[in-house]
Formats: sequence, C-alpha cells, structure tokens
Amino acid sequence: MSSRFGVEDATARELVDGARESYADWPVARDVKFCDVVHFFVAERCLREQKPDETHWIHGRIGQVVRDIIPQNI
Repeated sequence: MSSRFGVEDATARELVDGARESYADWPVARDVKFCDVVHFFVAERCLREQKPDETHWIHGRIGQVVRDIIPQNI
C-alpha cells in the first residue's frame, strides 16, 4: 500500500487499522476492504483540512464527498 499511495508503512498501517475500527468492526465484524481504507482516508483528510471555526459540514456531506472521489467499482 505504501508504494502505491506514497505513504510510510506506519501510516499505511494506521489507515488500515482506522478503517477496520470505523467500518469493519461494527455493527458486525468482517474483513476490512480496500474501499473501507479509501473511505477512511478521504474522511480523515477532509476533517484535517476543515478549519476549526467552521461548522461541521463534513458530517452531513462525507458520503457525497467520498462518492465523488472513490470509483464505484472498487
């Protein structure tokens, strides 16, 4: 993963672990999927880029933001 996305191995592991905790452990445990990792990455990036004084628009729009970035076939 690190060579494809240009991230360090530790960062790649953090992304996979975060995706597992956010999408693959609840409500029913399952294997983490590539699209889970991409979804987590996009959500984290959007939240980091949001200014502290802005309203939390991301909570309502994250699904659309992710759909705009992630191809439907993964």
